[in-house]
Formats: sequence, C-alpha cells, structure tokens
Amino acid sequence: NEHYEGNYALKSGNINDEQYSSLSLVANVFTNGEISFWKKVSSEPEYDYLRFYIDNVLQEEWSGTVDWSLSTINVNAGIHTFSWKYEKDYFVSYGLDCAWLDNIIFPPMTNPNEPVFSINLDSINCSMETDIIDTVIMRLANTGGGDLLYSISFDPEQDWISLSNNQGSINAGDHTNINIYINSGGLPGGTYECNMVIEEVGTTTIPVKLSVLPTGIATVNSAFNDFIVYPNPVTENSIISFNISTNEKVSVFLYDIHGKLIRRIFQGQLNTGNHILKLNEKLNNGIYIIELQYADRKINKKIIIAD
Repeated sequence: NEHYEGNYALKSGNINDEQYSSLSLVANVFTNGEISFWKKVSSEPEYDYLRFYIDNVLQEEWSGTVDWSLSTINVNAGIHTFSWKYEKDYFVSYGLDCAWLDNIIFPPMTNPNEPVFSINLDSINCSMETDIIDTVIMRLANTGGGDLLYSISFDPEQDWISLSNNQGSINAGDHTNINIYINSGGLPGGTYECNMVIEEVGTTTIPVKLSVLPTGIATVNSAFNDFIVYPNPVTENSIISFNISTNEKVSVFLYDIHGKLIRRIFQGQLNTGNHILKLNEKLNNGIYIIELQYADRKINKKIIIAD
C-alpha cells in the first residue's frame, strides 16, 4: 500500500544479510537530459542502503529513514544501464528493512528527426445485415520527423474489405485519412475475421471482425470512427479530434499512467460529426491517458509529455 502517487510503487525484495535486491534497465538515450524518480527508504542507518547507479557508477545513495523525496540526475546521450539496488551489510536489520521507487521518468529516447507512427484504431468490429457497405475512417499520422512510408495489406486477403489507398508517404507532423470499406454483399450470416497489417517504421496489426446478422437486428458499431491526439508527443498546440455517429453526451478525461484522474477535459452534449478540443495542459514529463466516453463505450489513448 506504500506509494508516492497513483496506486502502485516498486518495493525491494525480501533479502537476507549481505544480499541485495536490484532493478536494472538498459536504454538508448537520444539526447542529453535527466532521469528523475521518487524514493523512500526504511533501513539500518549508514549500513543498509538504496543506491542508484548509471553504468555501474554510483550516483547517489540513501540510508536510514528517508520519506518520499525526488531525485534528479543528469544523463548524457548514449546507451546506458540504469540500476537501483537495495544492499544490506553483514548483520542487523532496522525499520522496515526495504526501499521503494515510484514515478520514474527517463530522459528522451526518441530521435526527433525520425518518423513516429500513430493510428486512431486499435481494432475494427462491425455488425451489419447482408448487402450493406460500412465505411470506417482510419487516420495515420507521423508525429515525428522525416517522411513516413507505409503500406497496408490484409492477412488473409478478403473480398469483403478494401481500402481507398493502401500505400503512401506522410510528411513530418502531417496525417492522412484512409477509408476502410466493409461490404457484406452476398455474405451469409456468420463471423468473418482477418488482420490489417500496416508496414511503417515497424509493423502494426489491427484485428478486423465482421458479423453478418439476419435482417432487422444488425447494429453498426462505429461510434468512434476517428479519435486521435495530435501531435503526440504533445505540444502546447496539441488537439483531441474525434468523430461521433449520433447526437450524444460525450465526456473526455485525463488520467496519469497509474489511472489517477487529473481533470475532466470536457463533458457535454454534442451533435453528430467531427469535434476538436484543445489540449491545454501543463504537465510533468511522462505518459498519460486520455479517455473518451460516448454512450456505452470507452476508448483510451496514451499521450507522451517530453519537453
């Protein structure tokens, strides 16, 4: 139950004398920056320590009773090993005999001159009667630098799904909209599935499911055809864009990575169509969640704050 914020924190393991409990991570730091974290210690003073290392070089250490406090250490660009160790000497225990870590924020690990791929869909699920064509709007964005090349295919190939465009290039900070056409024409009732595979900087796979239902009971579930935070990592000019298919009450919330509510960005009645909200938040570097609620659906998007 011990944590600085949110619901969880890292705690050292249960160890004996002359042992240590450690956490290590190797990361490629793109540019000079800093690493920060919150720590708490309850140990034998001057003998049992929480120590922080970069590339096996001791940076700071804490012993005794240390309440939650922030540490910030400068880091140069390059590949580094970050390690935290709770280390015990050869005898005597004191206090709770452990240490905690919370809210670790690493220096920038992304090249701003390289493209960064973003998409507004995690999956596609449609239910419809036979002989219906539904259109899902997919937005691909390049939130990094340079040109982002992409190509799209389906695995396995299907006759009931097609695209308005299956390849192209996106400039830095730009986006493109692609229509996905789902056609139940001539299909008997049943479930049809495939994967949409997008080759970009890496590979993104979007599962697609089509349920063809008897006439009169189908419901096309496409409330969030378009939900994107752009650009991401966010800037002072970032926006939240989404498209709703019916007049409905909409709520937009901002959470930290632990699920703690920071604030309600918007709540109110909106008409059918596309809507844009400005994201005017002054936040510490880290990862946050924006949740969009509409009717009986919720959808989350991660955003990154990196000055």
